[in-house]
Amino acid sequence: MSSIIELYSRHAGSYDQWYTDNQDLYEQEVNLVRRLIVAGLPPDLSVKNSLGLEVGAGSGRFAARIPISHGLEPAAGMAELARKRGVNIISGLAEDLPFPALYFDYVAFLTSLCFVNDADLALREASRVLKPTGFIVIAFLNKGTAAGRLLLESRHQDPFLARARLYDEEELRRLLRANELRIEQSLQIVMSEEVGPAIRSGLDQGLYCGVRVRRELSPNA
Repeated sequence: MSSIIELYSRHAGSYDQWYTDNQDLYEQEVNLVRRLIVAGLPPDLSVKNSLGLEVGAGSGRFAARIPISHGLEPAAGMAELARKRGVNIISGLAEDLPFPALYFDYVAFLTSLCFVNDADLALREASRVLKPTGFIVIAFLNKGTAAGRLLLESRHQDPFLARARLYDEEELRRLLRANELRIEQSLQIVMSEEVGPAIRSGLDQGLYCGVRVRRELSPNA
């Protein structure tokens, strides 16, 4: 078991408490992810009757709320909290998904891609288990924005973020291109003293950002 998995298992309670302490921001994060998923599904398929997989489902805060039908979580402490929220949790790693090919309508990495050992392999595995019309949602902390640069300065104070491989927009785009994936929608949460956290299009201002991506079609497809 890797050190980051052990860390998440030991500190599952304190990790989960962040969402309680930051309820307004958490609600907008859920809304952002749900919007990306809903807009990507075909008209005859709702979130509730779709097959989705959250890779690195943690304590189940997102999978329970959106809802996402399946969650993958290797940290036992996190998985226990997620199951208490009613999430269908399976133990496993992003680089070796325990699911057949062409199984899911979508796969979601919600601030989890930055913790996998091999992001390229994780994305290839996600593509493998997707149906032909499927898509991937990636939520990430954007180190290229003003808020992201502030986070980089203090990340050593957080035991989780200190071990994360954070991305800016261009780094994420390069990773996606290398795995034949293209962005079709991008959203971000922009902080404002007047209205609080608000969802906007783009990846240029917010710390918490999300993209929906699909596989590139081959010229002969």
